[in-house]
Amino acid sequence: SVLFVVSASVAAWVVGRGGRTVAEIRSCSGASVEVSRTGGASRLVEVKGTAATREAAVELLLDTMQELPAGAPLETQLLVPPGVGADFVGEIADATGAEIEVETVGSAGTDGTGAGAGCQLVIITGNPEAARNA
Repeated sequence: SVLFVVSASVAAWVVGRGGRTVAEIRSCSGASVEVSRTGGASRLVEVKGTAATREAAVELLLDTMQELPAGAPLETQLLVPPGVGADFVGEIADATGAEIEVETVGSAGTDGTGAGAGCQLVIITGNPEAARNA
């Protein structure tokens, strides 16, 4: 699965009024997309499915985030399992031109409830096209 870490306001935008936006993402991509309803300032968006359906859902999520009235987030944050190699992250950064930082998530998790504890938080910045390609 793919785990995005987003602000509560971005999570609300992704869900949409009455859940319409997330339902459309699910329908168009064929992936399972779940947005956490609990947490503090950060929420998790989990995308599950085949590689093709996950990729389609990620594209739709990124497009949806670009349409935020307040403007698109300046960074994309993903949770990855512990041990993702720095070499791999460096290769992605070199290939895409995106700036990538990796931080270890503490015991409180990304949302204060322990979600993602022990995982690595991958923070992708740079121009939107480079970040999308990463």
